[in-house]
Amino acid sequence: MQHDTAGGLAFDPFGGSGITLVTSVLEGRGAIGFEASEEYCEIAARRIETAQGGEV
Repeated sequence: MQHDTAGGLAFDPFGGSGITLVTSVLEGRGAIGFEASEEYCEIAARRIETAQGGEV
């Protein structure tokens, strides 16, 4: 059975470097993520921006 997940929402309470959020962007889903480390938040933000631009 396949599930249509486009337009869904991913939640990642331990965002780390953002791979779950990036995957969500690439799959057409929304995403909410949290990360305690400012350094990792910045890394994740850069990765997400890149993914939103269509790059991997």
